[in-house]
Amino acid sequence: MACDLEELRRLLDRVTIVASATEETALIEALLSRDRPTVVSFVNQNALNLARDDLGFRSDLCGADLLLRDGVGIEVALRLIGTDPGRNANGTDFIPRLLAGAAGRRAALFGTCEPWLDLATKRASALGCAVAASADGFEDEAVYEEIFQRVRPGIVVLGMGMPRQERVAAQLSRLADWPCLIINGGAVLDFWAGRFRRAPRWLQSARLEWMFRLAQEPRRLAPRYVGGGGHFALTVARLRWEARP
Repeated sequence: MACDLEELRRLLDRVTIVASATEETALIEALLSRDRPTVVSFVNQNALNLARDDLGFRSDLCGADLLLRDGVGIEVALRLIGTDPGRNANGTDFIPRLLAGAAGRRAALFGTCEPWLDLATKRASALGCAVAASADGFEDEAVYEEIFQRVRPGIVVLGMGMPRQERVAAQLSRLADWPCLIINGGAVLDFWAGRFRRAPRWLQSARLEWMFRLAQEPRRLAPRYVGGGGHFALTVARLRWEARP
């Protein structure tokens, strides 16, 4: 079910702008001191496209406690509606910093598949997390709920991709009666495992990391970046038109 532009505008307005490294550090400290279940999600081009057409995903995404800006597409969208986009707070960079600050806390990793999940678990342990449980991203959702309630982790990283991880995050958050951070991480577990490589720094600086990702997974990502790019551009153009003085 498609949504109107006002709903997408409200979604973009909920994105927390991180202006500097100092603000990011303060945000991480605040997250780690929260005394209730907290869902952290990231808004990128694909998220906005899905939110436009999928009511369930839109509800799950908007239900997150913290939304962060991920990627150049949302940077452009925010600028065109008159909002300073701040730093690129993508999950691949932000999540390891968050976990480093959570050293010693019990963690659960749900996502990807073997052998990558085992490698990602070792990387998370190297960051200081006490990984108490893991499960691949293709289990029945009841499996994650059972593990979550039994282990009661303080950190959960979901690496299932959109829209499934956001749905699972919402379900886990409703079950929790203890403080925990539930983080929607996309491909972060695969990056930790070395399944996919990050783009060279110069490509990241040029805001072209998406091209590097597309070259690694053309079959899966071509519809998102090529076909989805046109839909995203049209949506952003309409948002800009509505926001004009």
